[in-house]
Amino acid sequence: MCTCHYKQRLADTLAMLELQEDDVVHLISAHDEYCGVYADACCDCHPRLCIQTRGGEITVSEDGQVTMQSLN
Repeated sequence: MCTCHYKQRLADTLAMLELQEDDVVHLISAHDEYCGVYADACCDCHPRLCIQTRGGEITVSEDGQVTMQSLN
């Protein structure tokens, strides 16, 4: 079973912030150059995520630090 790190990181962040999947407008994931996604496998790195929602932007750094920037 695939346990892609970026999918788990996204799910953990959404749960922590009490957001639903449909709150996400756009997602950008920045994978390491050696990540399995480039070989058609599961993500096995700790990618940086940029999650755009209707209310603002959420960034998750490589080390898991979450930063939010409101649009209001």
